[in-house]
Amino acid sequence: MGCVTATKVGAGGTAHSVNAGRVVSVRGSVVDRRFDARLPPIHTMLRTGAGQQILVEVLAQLDAHQVRGIALTPTQGLGRSLPDRHQAH
Repeated sequence: MGCVTATKVGAGGTAHSVNAGRVVSVRGSVVDRRFDARLPPIHTMLRTGAGQQILVEVLAQLDAHQVRGIALTPTQGLGRSLPDRHQAH
């Protein structure tokens, strides 16, 4: 699954860039993700899992395409290759 970049318009006509990626590793509450287009900045909140209910904060940029984050909600059911979403404001 590749990365998809799109633009969403939110309330008040504000444009938000959406950068999609995928989960590559889950070890307890540590989650690694791959983004092909661009990496989200450190301290960015990511949503993933079924219904995008799992919140992960980016703590490190591992290389040009991967970030490592800490889950702020339980990671039960989260697996590799699940899509996630970074929404920049």
